[in-house]
Amino acid sequence: MLRFLLCLSMAAAQQPYPAEWGLPPVAQTRDLVPLPGGYGMGSSTLARWIGQKLKEGGGAQLGETCEGFNEMTGKQFPACASGLVCQSSGGISIPGAGKKCIKPPRTMPGGLRSLDPADARLAEVVAEVYQTQALERATQASGRNGMLTSRPTVVEAASQVVAGTNYFVKLRLASGEYAHARIYDHFGSVTLTAVQVAKSEADPLKYF
Repeated sequence: MLRFLLCLSMAAAQQPYPAEWGLPPVAQTRDLVPLPGGYGMGSSTLARWIGQKLKEGGGAQLGETCEGFNEMTGKQFPACASGLVCQSSGGISIPGAGKKCIKPPRTMPGGLRSLDPADARLAEVVAEVYQTQALERATQASGRNGMLTSRPTVVEAASQVVAGTNYFVKLRLASGEYAHARIYDHFGSVTLTAVQVAKSEADPLKYF
């Protein structure tokens, strides 16, 4: 019992709560569960109290940092507000990896999951197929020339986990036209595997 209380007091000392929350409950259950908001471990009583405080405070909003330690303030970043999830870039939650609140990925036909067009890894693979001229050669092979005088803009994206990752990307090209590209990222080795040209902005992005 003494050891359990000591663990709780140490956790509280290392994980300061916002001052406006006031003091946590004095009477707590004798169990140990993960606490919401990245506050470590504590009793289920404390977990319910933190959850309620996060709900009252609204939580971190879309695009804001969440569930990590803020070295500037010495406090924890809050959990995400209702309807958002806390994930690092690339859609994988990694402790201490600069996680942000995002909208839950949307499941699409073909086992695809919607992906933030601003995703860092997605930007890298699109840049690679553009810089290596793989995208330009593919559009030329489809009978479309002069479409890539500058880097294309990602309008919409989805991913599919295979032995690596397939990226399905709707691109707005310099010509004003749209194309859909499938890019395979085999753990760092990037290959453009398919391109569909003569697309419009309204054409849905789906498996091909």
